[in-house]
Amino acid sequence: FLANISTRENDIQRFITEGCKEALLEEKRRFCFLVDKHCSFSQDLSNYHEKANEVLNAKLNRWKEKCFDATKVPEFLGEDDNPPSYISRTPQPSPLITRYTVSD
Repeated sequence: FLANISTRENDIQRFITEGCKEALLEEKRRFCFLVDKHCSFSQDLSNYHEKANEVLNAKLNRWKEKCFDATKVPEFLGEDDNPPSYISRTPQPSPLITRYTVSD
């Protein structure tokens, strides 16, 4: 009888130990999956910023050249004698808002 109880206790202990090992392995698999996804996202974000940096650095010199001389008029503005319509328009005044009072 005592041997039977001892055997059952060992079986239960082995079952608990194996269950804990399986649970830890599954937790490690899930953690590694998340780490992989985060690393991939971080790498993509880094690549995006590097590409944006390259694009902006390529345009930076042209922007500096255009803004170097404030007296130089851009070519598209100096092509005709007639200025484009969007430059010659003056803003119109806002419409007047009439206020009504409610009398009792």
